[in-house]
Amino acid sequence: MTNVHKYKPRIIEVAFLGDPRIGKSNLITTFTSNYYSGEYTATFEYTYTSEIILGDCSAATISLHDLGGSPNYDHLRVLFLNVHTKINAFILCFEIGNDQSIYNIKTKWWNIVKHAAKDVPIVVVGLMADKDPEGGWYEEKAKEIILGVDKNKKKKKNEEMGEGFSYAQCSTLTMRGFTEVFELIIKTATQD
Repeated sequence: MTNVHKYKPRIIEVAFLGDPRIGKSNLITTFTSNYYSGEYTATFEYTYTSEIILGDCSAATISLHDLGGSPNYDHLRVLFLNVHTKINAFILCFEIGNDQSIYNIKTKWWNIVKHAAKDVPIVVVGLMADKDPEGGWYEEKAKEIILGVDKNKKKKKNEEMGEGFSYAQCSTLTMRGFTEVFELIIKTATQD
């Protein structure tokens, strides 16, 4: 008789938040199904799961919670975050080229996640990098807007928002930066 060792793989919980219609669902479904549909479907909350292998060769199940960005769901989103207390990382998404979307990271999404779980790490992800109107990466602009443009106030804003966040950006359409985004998400979510 074969001795079969049953083990419970590690479960990693990641919540994605951001404005509606910016590509959060496409990012997640492309990762879990390896297929890009490009179609918009309104989402309140949908959980996608995938089996992954971590850097130490151990198996894990990653649960990607796609939380819709519509203001109609604000109260339900807060309820979801209060019930799901084992989130390992928050992914705050914005649309590259849309400054209001970046401002919403600072004025809306950051406050929601810090109220729900102040010690959970955050990754800010710029989506639709293929539509970058300036033809370059948006990291510095995003950090300036989120942390504050005024260098004199930057230290104060860093203190208000925690010591920071990780940043990545990608285009799900062209796959530019896609792998790097998920490597960063998994690395951040599995920090001890």
